[in-house]
Amino acid sequence: MIDAIVKRTVRYRQHSFIRVVRRTLAVIFPLALIGIIAQVLFIVFFSNDGYLYNVLSIGDWVPKVVLTKAQYSLLALSQVTIEMLTVYAAYGAARYTAQLYQIDDQVPGITGLVTSLLLSVRYTPNRGVSFDQNMMSYGSLLGGLLVGYLVGQIFRWLGKKNRLKPGQPIHTVDIEEQVAAYTRPILVIMLGALAINFVLNLVSYYSSYTQAAALMQSLSSGNTPFWLELLMVCLTTLLEWLGIIGSYNFQLGTDSTEAMANLNYALAHHTAYGVPYPYLGSSLYNSFANFGGIGLALALLLAMAIVAHSYNEQRMVRANFLPVLFNRNTGLMVGLPVLLNPLYILPAVFLPMVNILIAAFAIFIHLIPTPVYWVPDGTPGPLVAYVGSNGNFVTLLFTLALLAFDVWVYIPFVRLSLAVEGRIREIDAKEDHKDV
Repeated sequence: MIDAIVKRTVRYRQHSFIRVVRRTLAVIFPLALIGIIAQVLFIVFFSNDGYLYNVLSIGDWVPKVVLTKAQYSLLALSQVTIEMLTVYAAYGAARYTAQLYQIDDQVPGITGLVTSLLLSVRYTPNRGVSFDQNMMSYGSLLGGLLVGYLVGQIFRWLGKKNRLKPGQPIHTVDIEEQVAAYTRPILVIMLGALAINFVLNLVSYYSSYTQAAALMQSLSSGNTPFWLELLMVCLTTLLEWLGIIGSYNFQLGTDSTEAMANLNYALAHHTAYGVPYPYLGSSLYNSFANFGGIGLALALLLAMAIVAHSYNEQRMVRANFLPVLFNRNTGLMVGLPVLLNPLYILPAVFLPMVNILIAAFAIFIHLIPTPVYWVPDGTPGPLVAYVGSNGNFVTLLFTLALLAFDVWVYIPFVRLSLAVEGRIREIDAKEDHKDV
């Protein structure tokens, strides 16, 4: 059965779109890692609500002007890396799609970048023309990959079939002739992108996206049926696996009326046992199903550290350890990658739901209290429930046991992934080309 899974996964990896995705993610990984490290430093060290900012009392001994300038610098680095990841993905995917069919890749790459930017432009009466950050950041990475792939395919279908010849010198005249031959596909792509931009601006004008996001957030944080909360958890992790932002990506555990009612009860009765809403989705998710980020990234990273032995794999673990520890997993999603990797979809989507079920049962039998207290931004995943329960030691032990269980579940999936990578390397050696 394992051999059959490996063979099917190898066939999946050989699809042209997946080949383009893998190559593009490998190229943009350094930008994703640098950007997510900048975000971690900004949130954890230099934000008033940051975990280490409060633990180390940074605001008391670091001059305010230093804090402010550090915030601006880290924010700038984050905005030009992680906040524009979709644009870079569109550029890389367009280039690699063109290369896959051995046509010139420079013009398709630039066209993919411009197309991605055009799709992100929004017009509002108050702000005028601006860029939709949700369309440019990791939250829409799948969109950037698809845009780049389609741009490359259109150049393949409509462009002049000038094949790349290795070692052939390229002169200005050659470039001018090639660009002239690409006029038709560029025109088709720009007109199509303009039409899609018109539709997206209509949707934005009528606030359809905002209303949908608000509905998802209310379903995942309010007093909704428990089965619906579990469904929202699965939906969020599935969207993250696809490279799309979900409802739990942008909320805290104390952002609803029900959460505030729990907090007021705990303050009045000096205990979190017996709170009126013990099974809030946002509270359970952030406390017990978000170790290291969406899909329990910390458990995956620890499983990788245990199973993997090659230098490149251990380097990936070391590079992502600190961001993942502080619940930022974009580097791991792009670099491993988890994104669009079928071997990780089952644990990434369903294991958080299992964690919530176990945690809900532990709360039901009064083994642990419901976490109700404020938790600083960037608190390490295994400590969120401990801090949110006001330092309940049993909760800490329960959380660590839950993390150990998650690592144990991830280990066979990591082994399968490594087996697929080994088979891919064998195919590379036989066919004398790289990165199937």
